[in-house]
Amino acid sequence: MFLGVWLLVQVALHLADLGRPAGPRLWGGTRLLRGMLPPAATLPFGPLWFLAAYLVVVAIAPATVWLHRRFGLLVPAAMALATVLVDVVGFGFGHPGARYLNIAPVLLFPHQFGHAYADGSMLRWPRRAFGAMVAVGLGGLVLLTNPWVFRPFGEARYDWFPTIGHYPKSLLGTDVEPISNAYPPTVCFLLAAVWSIGAVMLLRPALARWVARPGPWKATILVNGIIMTLSLWHITAYLIAILLLWPLGFGHEADSTARWWLERPLWIAAPGLILAALVRIVGRFERPPRR
Repeated sequence: MFLGVWLLVQVALHLADLGRPAGPRLWGGTRLLRGMLPPAATLPFGPLWFLAAYLVVVAIAPATVWLHRRFGLLVPAAMALATVLVDVVGFGFGHPGARYLNIAPVLLFPHQFGHAYADGSMLRWPRRAFGAMVAVGLGGLVLLTNPWVFRPFGEARYDWFPTIGHYPKSLLGTDVEPISNAYPPTVCFLLAAVWSIGAVMLLRPALARWVARPGPWKATILVNGIIMTLSLWHITAYLIAILLLWPLGFGHEADSTARWWLERPLWIAAPGLILAALVRIVGRFERPPRR
């Protein structure tokens, strides 16, 4: 359903010559996709990248399980070290193509913790270990995404991170910043996984008690039943919100202004309501028939 709808949209944009050219080059100056304006060539196909990565991670799970049983936490530690080294080569030594080597260690990193959770070893870790994960993950993100950390490096920081001089604050790809933390993933993406895993494990006892109740458990089953629909269509909902709100003057502020923060509830509520409507419309076609 998702691909069918967006195929029609893309054909219409090409025929009407609307939107910014994006995606792979086909012939001459023609590109496969057309982005939406404003504010930039925002495309809704990001979820497909993560879905493809997830399929690969699952396919090689037998190998990563073996690595976990043989080497334990040395595996994610090696992945974290590899991520840092690749970023140093990609950004610091001016080899941007090398950054794509980070796809494997960054995306496999959280999955290794899943193996530790599945065999029960992670449940025996002390709570302070999870607290340390939150501190390291969030602390690292704050440091790497703020300009004052890289200021001692002078103008060289703009060679590493063009126009901004530091890692971008957005963990996803944007059309506003010249580099992305997601395409390909950077050490910031890995740090986000570190603090998220730590936070979930700290909250696990309370969450387990909560979902043991009938109401929350039914809600969990309901959301899991539409999880793929939510994953595929949430960027489309955000894109529709941009097309509606941008002409009204919303979304034009930098992320350091008071207005940017005041607009956050709007930018959460509007895509959320649109996503709920999309799920209601397309969900019936994407759910398997009841037997």
